[in-house]
Amino acid sequence: MKDIDVYKISLAESLSLQSHYASLLNMYDEGERRQFKTNDEWIDRLKEIKKIYDKIEETSYEIIITVDTNDADYVTKINTISHETLEIIKPLIKAIKDFKPYKVEVNNMSWTHSHNYPWGEYLPREDLGEKSVEELYSDFDELAHETLAFLLPMGFDFHTIKSIEVCPIRDKERLL
Repeated sequence: MKDIDVYKISLAESLSLQSHYASLLNMYDEGERRQFKTNDEWIDRLKEIKKIYDKIEETSYEIIITVDTNDADYVTKINTISHETLEIIKPLIKAIKDFKPYKVEVNNMSWTHSHNYPWGEYLPREDLGEKSVEELYSDFDELAHETLAFLLPMGFDFHTIKSIEVCPIRDKERLL
Protein backbone atom coordinates (compact mmCIF):
# COMPACT_ATOMS: atom_id res chain seq x y z
CA MET A 1 0.00 0.00 0.00
CA LYS A 2 1.37 3.42 -1.00
CA ASP A 3 1.66 6.28 1.49
CA ILE A 4 -1.00 8.23 -0.39
CA ASP A 5 -3.47 5.38 0.07
CA VAL A 6 -2.76 5.32 3.80
CA TYR A 7 -3.39 9.08 3.97
CA LYS A 8 -6.66 8.76 2.06
CA ILE A 9 -7.90 6.03 4.41
CA SER A 10 -6.79 8.04 7.45
CA LEU A 11 -8.58 11.13 6.16
CA ALA A 12 -11.77 9.15 5.52
CA GLU A 13 -11.66 7.73 9.07
CA SER A 14 -11.08 11.20 10.53
CA LEU A 15 -14.01 12.55 8.53
CA SER A 16 -16.22 9.76 9.80
CA LEU A 17 -15.33 10.74 13.38
CA GLN A 18 -15.83 14.44 12.63
CA SER A 19 -19.27 13.78 11.18
CA HIS A 20 -20.25 11.60 14.13
CA TYR A 21 -19.22 14.23 16.70
CA ALA A 22 -20.81 17.04 14.68
CA SER A 23 -24.05 15.05 14.66
CA LEU A 24 -23.89 14.41 18.42
CA LEU A 25 -23.17 18.05 19.20
CA ASN A 26 -25.96 19.20 16.87
CA MET A 27 -28.40 16.93 18.74
CA TYR A 28 -27.13 18.18 22.08
CA ASP A 29 -27.38 21.91 21.44
CA GLU A 30 -29.43 22.05 18.22
CA GLY A 31 -26.42 23.51 16.40
CA GLU A 32 -25.79 23.41 12.69
CA ARG A 33 -22.31 21.97 12.47
CA ARG A 34 -21.34 20.73 9.04
CA GLN A 35 -20.83 17.07 8.32
CA PHE A 36 -18.62 16.00 5.45
CA LYS A 37 -19.46 12.78 3.65
CA THR A 38 -16.41 12.59 1.37
CA ASN A 39 -12.77 13.60 1.37
CA ASP A 40 -13.49 15.93 -1.56
CA GLU A 41 -16.18 17.78 0.42
CA TRP A 42 -13.71 18.32 3.25
CA ILE A 43 -10.96 19.49 0.88
CA ASP A 44 -13.40 21.90 -0.80
CA ARG A 45 -14.24 23.34 2.63
CA LEU A 46 -10.55 23.81 3.42
CA LYS A 47 -10.10 25.65 0.12
CA GLU A 48 -13.15 27.78 0.93
CA ILE A 49 -11.68 28.93 4.23
CA LYS A 50 -8.22 29.37 2.66
CA LYS A 51 -6.52 26.68 4.74
CA ILE A 52 -5.23 25.14 1.51
CA TYR A 53 -4.79 26.53 -1.97
CA ASP A 54 -6.72 25.48 -5.04
CA LYS A 55 -3.83 23.35 -6.16
CA ILE A 56 -2.58 21.36 -3.19
CA GLU A 57 0.51 20.20 -5.07
CA GLU A 58 1.71 23.79 -5.51
CA THR A 59 1.76 24.68 -1.83
CA SER A 60 5.23 23.17 -1.40
CA TYR A 61 8.31 24.11 -3.38
CA GLU A 62 11.81 22.87 -3.72
CA ILE A 63 14.26 25.77 -3.56
CA ILE A 64 17.81 25.25 -4.81
CA ILE A 65 20.34 27.90 -3.81
CA THR A 66 23.90 27.95 -5.16
CA VAL A 67 26.52 30.25 -3.67
CA ASP A 68 30.06 31.15 -4.72
CA THR A 69 32.51 30.67 -1.85
CA ASN A 70 35.70 31.61 -3.67
CA ASP A 71 36.06 32.27 -7.38
CA ALA A 72 33.70 29.64 -8.78
CA ASP A 73 33.87 27.23 -5.85
CA TYR A 74 30.14 26.59 -5.65
CA VAL A 75 28.08 25.11 -2.83
CA THR A 76 24.42 24.20 -3.28
CA LYS A 77 21.67 23.59 -0.75
CA ILE A 78 18.20 22.22 -1.47
CA ASN A 79 15.24 22.90 0.84
CA THR A 80 11.50 22.35 0.80
CA ILE A 81 9.48 25.49 1.54
CA SER A 82 5.84 26.53 1.67
CA HIS A 83 4.13 29.03 -0.61
CA GLU A 84 4.01 31.41 2.36
CA THR A 85 7.79 31.19 2.88
CA LEU A 86 8.39 31.78 -0.81
CA GLU A 87 6.26 34.93 -0.70
CA ILE A 88 8.27 36.22 2.29
CA ILE A 89 11.62 35.92 0.49
CA LYS A 90 10.63 36.73 -3.12
CA PRO A 91 11.09 40.53 -2.82
CA LEU A 92 14.51 40.07 -1.21
CA ILE A 93 15.53 37.60 -3.93
CA LYS A 94 14.48 40.15 -6.57
CA ALA A 95 16.65 42.79 -4.89
CA ILE A 96 19.61 40.39 -4.91
CA LYS A 97 18.98 39.68 -8.58
CA ASP A 98 18.91 43.43 -9.30
CA PHE A 99 22.17 44.08 -7.38
CA LYS A 100 24.60 46.44 -9.12
CA PRO A 101 28.32 46.67 -8.28
CA TYR A 102 29.27 49.79 -6.37
CA LYS A 103 32.45 51.82 -5.85
CA VAL A 104 33.90 53.10 -2.58
CA GLU A 105 36.94 55.14 -1.56
CA VAL A 106 39.00 53.74 1.31
CA ASN A 107 42.34 55.27 2.31
CA ASN A 108 42.62 57.12 -0.99
CA MET A 109 42.04 53.93 -2.96
CA SER A 110 39.02 53.14 -5.10
CA TRP A 111 37.37 49.73 -4.75
CA THR A 112 34.56 48.22 -6.81
CA HIS A 113 32.50 45.62 -4.98
CA SER A 114 30.57 43.11 -7.05
CA HIS A 115 29.55 40.62 -4.37
CA ASN A 116 25.78 40.47 -4.05
CA TYR A 117 25.70 38.67 -0.68
CA PRO A 118 28.92 38.88 1.41
CA TRP A 119 28.28 36.41 4.21
CA GLY A 120 30.39 34.71 6.85
CA GLU A 121 33.12 35.17 9.41
CA TYR A 122 35.50 37.04 7.10
CA LEU A 123 32.92 38.81 4.98
CA PRO A 124 32.06 41.52 4.24
CA ARG A 125 35.48 43.06 3.75
CA GLU A 126 34.82 46.14 5.88
CA ASP A 127 38.50 47.11 5.61
CA LEU A 128 37.82 47.61 1.88
CA GLY A 129 34.49 49.37 2.41
CA GLU A 130 32.35 46.41 1.43
CA LYS A 131 28.77 46.67 2.69
CA SER A 132 27.12 43.96 4.76
CA VAL A 133 24.05 42.06 3.60
CA GLU A 134 21.94 44.16 5.99
CA GLU A 135 23.35 47.37 4.51
CA LEU A 136 22.88 46.22 0.91
CA TYR A 137 19.28 45.17 1.51
CA SER A 138 18.22 47.48 4.33
CA ASP A 139 14.72 47.92 2.85
CA PHE A 140 13.78 44.41 3.99
CA ASP A 141 12.64 43.38 7.43
CA GLU A 142 14.32 40.93 9.76
CA LEU A 143 11.86 38.15 8.87
CA ALA A 144 12.86 38.21 5.19
CA HIS A 145 16.58 38.20 6.06
CA GLU A 146 16.27 35.41 8.65
CA THR A 147 14.06 33.28 6.42
CA LEU A 148 16.50 33.46 3.51
CA ALA A 149 19.51 32.94 5.80
CA PHE A 150 17.95 29.70 7.08
CA LEU A 151 17.80 28.40 3.48
CA LEU A 152 21.40 29.27 2.55
CA PRO A 153 24.30 26.80 2.65
CA MET A 154 25.90 27.39 6.04
CA GLY A 155 29.35 26.54 7.30
CA PHE A 156 30.98 28.48 4.48
CA ASP A 157 31.91 32.08 3.88
CA PHE A 158 30.53 33.13 0.53
CA HIS A 159 30.33 36.35 -1.39
CA THR A 160 27.72 35.79 -4.07
CA ILE A 161 24.42 34.01 -4.43
CA LYS A 162 24.91 32.59 -7.90
CA SER A 163 21.44 31.15 -8.46
CA ILE A 164 18.11 30.47 -6.80
CA GLU A 165 15.74 28.04 -8.46
CA VAL A 166 12.24 27.19 -7.29
CA CYS A 167 9.95 24.47 -8.54
CA PRO A 168 6.62 23.23 -7.21
CA ILE A 169 6.68 19.76 -5.71
CA ARG A 170 4.02 17.61 -7.25
CA ASP A 171 4.88 13.96 -6.77
CA LYS A 172 8.18 13.12 -5.20
CA GLU A 173 9.01 9.49 -4.67
CA ARG A 174 11.93 8.36 -2.57
CA LEU A 175 13.68 5.51 -4.33
CA LEU A 176 16.46 4.81 -1.85
